[in-house]
Amino acid sequence: MRLCNDLASSSAGLDRDDGPSAIQCYMKEANTSEQDARDKIRSLIFEMWKKINESIYDSPFEQSFVDIAMNHARTAHSIYRLGDGMSFQDLETS
Repeated sequence: MRLCNDLASSSAGLDRDDGPSAIQCYMKEANTSEQDARDKIRSLIFEMWKKINESIYDSPFEQSFVDIAMNHARTAHSIYRLGDGMSFQDLETS
């Protein structure tokens, strides 16, 4: 969820002097461009979804808890897919 949020609002966060996002951290760590960092973050999100989907039925937690956690992650991913609606307000996200 944090990575999805960083994709949506990292540029606006710089304007507000927010703490560094995963994108800025990766850019500095790997000495790479913002686009390369965004691609890497998208890749990490995709890999995490694969892991989540593979382990959803083998979880040691109650199924109700797993369902709530999954729905929370799905909601966050959906909300931040087109931006967060606050950092950049436009017709698609507001």
